[in-house]
Amino acid sequence: MNQKTLYFTVLISPLLVLSGLVSAGNRNISQAQAIATQKCSACHGIDGNSKNAQWPSIAGLNEKYILKQLKDFKNGSRISPEMESVVKSFESDKELAAFAKYFSKQKVKPISSPIIRSDTKNKLVDLKLGKELFSGKCIEYGIPACTACHGHQGQGGIDKKGNIYPRLINQYEEYNVKQLKLFRANKRINDSPAMMRNIALMMDDEDIESVAAYIASLGKVDK
Repeated sequence: MNQKTLYFTVLISPLLVLSGLVSAGNRNISQAQAIATQKCSACHGIDGNSKNAQWPSIAGLNEKYILKQLKDFKNGSRISPEMESVVKSFESDKELAAFAKYFSKQKVKPISSPIIRSDTKNKLVDLKLGKELFSGKCIEYGIPACTACHGHQGQGGIDKKGNIYPRLINQYEEYNVKQLKLFRANKRINDSPAMMRNIALMMDDEDIESVAAYIASLGKVDK
């Protein structure tokens, strides 16, 4: 092998390897999209934007957050009979990771009909109270601001320790009410170290319904 051939080999080989990795990554995403259409679209929509208030919109959520929730469903640390059966049908964590990447790349859309009423009685909720809870004006009662972790617009984020806080806006009121009540009842326990459970314990039904309605009224977030 002469010097020119050696130089060409050294230069091109890493590019070929990189190209192969990119192609494999694209295949995984394409496969995830195809399977998402089959297994996820009924509840979460093909692109992760749910049209049903019972199920969350997962489009544009942090990739690591989505993956953690999928693994938690699989290992039983977050309970959902529907999700448990879905995630256990996947052969490996690599497939779950491909799903997390696919949905994290989807564009967030505003929820189709933000709910500003609560429960079956169509009782008007107190959006003023919801705003106060969300922004921390109820700290005197021991209830910290949602904005402290989830951002001033509920857009979510990551703190300096790497803890991931999910986006709250463009999520249905009904779904957020359900999750807060599950935390309060100690039936959702994957919030290490029990941060959400401790907060929800200090909230009554009116608090939960009001803050969930306020969050649903915040509108669109740009991804």
